[in-house]
Amino acid sequence: MMRVLAVVIVSVAVALGLAEGAMRWSRAKPGDQAGKPLTYHIDYVRNGPGWTFAPNGRFWFIDERNQRVDIAADAFGYRNPPTRIAESEVWVIGDSFVAAVNTAEEETLVGRLRAAGIPAYNAGTDGTGTLQQLAQLSNLLSMAPRKPKAVVLALYLGNDFFDNLHAAASPSFTAAPGGAAPSGGAGLYASLRAVCEALETCKAVHRVAWLGWVKGYGRDPWFNARWVEFKLLEGVAHPRADTAIAATKTALQGFATLAAREKFRVLVIGIPSAAQAMESLAPILASGRVGREEAAAALPAIRFDRLDSLATLMAGEAGIEYLSLMSALRPDTQRYFGQVDFHWNAAGQERAAEFVAPVLRRMMERAP
Repeated sequence: MMRVLAVVIVSVAVALGLAEGAMRWSRAKPGDQAGKPLTYHIDYVRNGPGWTFAPNGRFWFIDERNQRVDIAADAFGYRNPPTRIAESEVWVIGDSFVAAVNTAEEETLVGRLRAAGIPAYNAGTDGTGTLQQLAQLSNLLSMAPRKPKAVVLALYLGNDFFDNLHAAASPSFTAAPGGAAPSGGAGLYASLRAVCEALETCKAVHRVAWLGWVKGYGRDPWFNARWVEFKLLEGVAHPRADTAIAATKTALQGFATLAAREKFRVLVIGIPSAAQAMESLAPILASGRVGREEAAAALPAIRFDRLDSLATLMAGEAGIEYLSLMSALRPDTQRYFGQVDFHWNAAGQERAAEFVAPVLRRMMERAP
């Protein structure tokens, strides 16, 4: 019996070792990624209250045109040259639309602002919402050698309400962009979690088996960002929709409070999703979560500017300036967003910078 058990244990260990090696090999061979758009090798680490790139790390991303984008992180784990934070008067914080790993650094929103003469720092982190970004900003302020005169908060209207919904309902919901286990815990659990975060196989099992099957995230449509966006655009009356809106409002008020205490100004820029900018449900239907009949039934109630209007109202109530990029990205939406990758591309970020830069200059002239 013991021999059989030993054989089983060894067999499982070998199988897991082979799986781990295969997964690491597939991620760590940039030369082999030609012909595989949207593949990447990026290391995320728990850094303060959330996740960032591994500090001082070097990574790569293959965009949808099959071009390699090189990514470098500074000592704080954000995408900047080593000394940029000491030279920057403006910090731009947000999610993957700010980190913009699909875009060469000089062509990102932050890169375009720098080219326009605005000393800007990229504090974007993949997979975060406004509540998490507030905590990360507070943490960065405590470590940085200088404080900014202005902070640009990029509010992605496609999924930040979704992120805030789940951050408010369960702070441990947030996982690393690479799929690691959620935060929280101490002692033995914390040690086991750290081991899991280092193993590709454990992260995959956690994502698929634990989150998908056991916790039921795969079955519950409110754990799907496209579904949540669809229901919010519809204006559905639902407790989770209310929580998403309330959590986003709380986050914006938190930014206003932090700005007053640390004496910097805040500019919120509202970035619409491709669906909102195109005024079409096609990008949401492409996710497969929302059916065509369901979409057709909801269409009369859909307002594609609903979340932009909500954000305008909430920023005003918090006493901070709001700049909608809806009109900037609507004339030629397909030019500004990826066709496979749902993020904006270099053209979209250049277009956004054209609108953001003048507002920032005026803001900095009257900065406290």
